[in-house]
Amino acid sequence: MDVHDERINSLIGTRRGLPASDPEANRNIGASSHHYPGESNMKFMKLRFSTWNIGSLTGKSSELANLMQRRRIDIMGLQETKWKGQKSKSLPHGFKLLYNGSNNKRNGVAIIVSSFMATKIINVTRTNDRIMMIKLALPKLGIWNIISAYGPQTGCTAEEKAVFWQCLEGLMENIPLNEKKIILSDLNGHVGKNNLLQTPIHGGFGYGEINAQGKDILNYATAHNLAIVNTFFSKQNRHLITYSSDRHNTQIDYTVKILS
Repeated sequence: MDVHDERINSLIGTRRGLPASDPEANRNIGASSHHYPGESNMKFMKLRFSTWNIGSLTGKSSELANLMQRRRIDIMGLQETKWKGQKSKSLPHGFKLLYNGSNNKRNGVAIIVSSFMATKIINVTRTNDRIMMIKLALPKLGIWNIISAYGPQTGCTAEEKAVFWQCLEGLMENIPLNEKKIILSDLNGHVGKNNLLQTPIHGGFGYGEINAQGKDILNYATAHNLAIVNTFFSKQNRHLITYSSDRHNTQIDYTVKILS
């Protein structure tokens, strides 16, 4: 998916589940290494983002690094890592993993960056086991804030859902208006197939029916002038579905970026 943001092409994808479950995981997609221009030409750089509910990160970090290398992904947001602690870890091919989890190994979020992007990190904010952010200083491109967010699942209390949105709101409020924002997320809500609210944040190419959590997502995106990137591209249903279980298909993983 190509999304033009000034002079940047951001290739953004979403996945849910295990890397091995990806039917294209072993497909040769071209160059096996990242090639970045000199910093004087950074304004022409192409960035590739992805988000993935991994289910559990244990034993999969090397596999993810290999996948990112093959797919030439620069930054990946992970949700439901089920790791505890607040650390960073070096991965194969020069990738760096930064994560944040709870002591009971529930939830958990992480962000993986390429070796080049790792050198551009100027700050890491670990809000809780559902929200974390890295701040990148990219020459010629300014400051970019990359957030990995894991919304409360069905069955969580109204209080848990309210706390999540309040924490995300607090994080966003502290980001200066002139800085870029991208949320790589599993928000556990359905924004629906069509743009029922007639707002510019939904592109009209979603999946399924909107639900209460989906309305929360749309309201939040509207309040912060954000676009739900997944919905701006016409695709076959099998490419829109991010979670499937017992014939129950949903789209709940989203990449959200600030509108130009």
